[in-house]
Amino acid sequence: MFNYKKKSYEEVSLDFSFTESGSMTRAGGTAYTDFYNKYIKTKQLTPKNFDLTFTNKETGATATIKGNWNKKHSFKLLTGEYEVTGTSHPSTVYYMSCIDSLYLAFKENITITNNTENITLNAQYDSFMLMFDKSDKTQVEYCSGGGGTALLESTNLKTADGLYYAFFCELRANVKFLRITRNKQTSTIDLDKTPFEKGKYYYFNDIDNSFNIPPMEEGN
Repeated sequence: MFNYKKKSYEEVSLDFSFTESGSMTRAGGTAYTDFYNKYIKTKQLTPKNFDLTFTNKETGATATIKGNWNKKHSFKLLTGEYEVTGTSHPSTVYYMSCIDSLYLAFKENITITNNTENITLNAQYDSFMLMFDKSDKTQVEYCSGGGGTALLESTNLKTADGLYYAFFCELRANVKFLRITRNKQTSTIDLDKTPFEKGKYYYFNDIDNSFNIPPMEEGN
């Protein structure tokens, strides 16, 4: 809470929405659009906690506010212009593990007036998403470790509506790959060879182990 003399302050509540510029786009038919409308836009798979800093542009004073989106909090800010920065990340994140909740970031300018009661911040993606068709797979795992003789950690991707999926903020491990089980056979995808970008989803297309044989040419 700011505490300045001869300055008015307002009590406001918080919420967030997604910016169009942060929409994830990649091939995969309507799989992502359907997933987004059902689970992300409705905030079923968004983090519950936030950690935001409000910087008063006139005074330079800052206030950091931590809380839970699902609970009602009220806090007081001086009237004026603010830069708002911060994150909304899952409350429990295991090192190098994939999870089923988005990571979000915030950076924008707002104005608090005597009539301000609510602030809706534009959320930007601070993560990327991996998606697989579930129909012909029994398991998709994210495997990671320190390299060399270090033990690997293995985490199953989550499932929903015929998909395996996971959200990642960043991939820090020295060794990281996806292990896909299909018809009791396993294959791997080396994640070091894919330049993932935050704010995008990646729908992995299957490649079967087949090949074409062209006709032979007549010999001399």
